[in-house]
Amino acid sequence: MTVNRVTIHHEGGGSPSDNVGRFSEGGYCCGIGVTMWEHWRWPEDNWATLNFNGQDVTICLSGNRMDHDVTPNDINLIHQAFQFYYDNGKVIAVPEVVAHRNSPGSATACPGDRTMNVWNDVVNACRAGAAPGPEPKPPEEEDFVDLASAINHDGRPVVVQVGGDKRLYYRIRAATGGDWGDWKDLSGGMKDFATVTAFSNPAPMDTIEVFVTMENGRTFHRWQTGADKAGWSGWADVTL
Repeated sequence: MTVNRVTIHHEGGGSPSDNVGRFSEGGYCCGIGVTMWEHWRWPEDNWATLNFNGQDVTICLSGNRMDHDVTPNDINLIHQAFQFYYDNGKVIAVPEVVAHRNSPGSATACPGDRTMNVWNDVVNACRAGAAPGPEPKPPEEEDFVDLASAINHDGRPVVVQVGGDKRLYYRIRAATGGDWGDWKDLSGGMKDFATVTAFSNPAPMDTIEVFVTMENGRTFHRWQTGADKAGWSGWADVTL
């Protein structure tokens, strides 16, 4: 059986976690953790979307995505999961991608406002082929207006910059040295950044913390999450 629809869900409670088994009995095809994803059932056997049971690939993000951002790493894991179902002949190459809240007959906030903030990236992740890059792409380096740097937990430099489009981006030095990874969007659903500061907090595990000032004068703070520091917390308002 090959379906032409992907429905995106979220767990709806708690923080993102690799313990995706905690919601495996929700009828979903698979769960997205922080550093991994897990397959549970094929589309024809799932029962997670009202009126579409057995007719869609159901991908469920761990945690409550009203409070927690969907990160570039989450997007890559969504793509890995989608590609698995495509490679096994369970979904077409360019399916309809639907947020659970927009599915006919469903009345819910799922998959969360933070998911909807990066919905174009989610849709692009559910396409067969190469893994998607972050959208939108940052401008050329000369257009960046503020910059900060810190050392990652594995010793690699990390640069955080405000772009000419007033969004926030970061990139990490390659493990082999010399080259740098692609720019990734760190905006977390916000815009109009003015300045940024970053530092490595040695407790508990050299977590990078970022402080920003917005053009309206408010100050926000976020930090790396997950065992491999691949995720980021939501923004916390620390305005004095």
